[in-house]
Amino acid sequence: MPLELYARTQRKSPRFFYKQLRKPYYEAGVESNLRVVIAREKQTCTALLAGNHDQIRRFLASVS
Repeated sequence: MPLELYARTQRKSPRFFYKQLRKPYYEAGVESNLRVVIAREKQTCTALLAGNHDQIRRFLASVS
């Protein structure tokens, strides 16, 4: 199988991400379709919202 054909037909593993937005808010997700905002305080993490990029931005604007 030519390398170009192999590269186009093989699915890559989904990308997981977890990053700090601003304290105490973090964001986690798989790929870019669904994101989850997490409030983290000491050892406790609470999921606050699941949504797309625009929904997360609106949420962060409302709590600033």
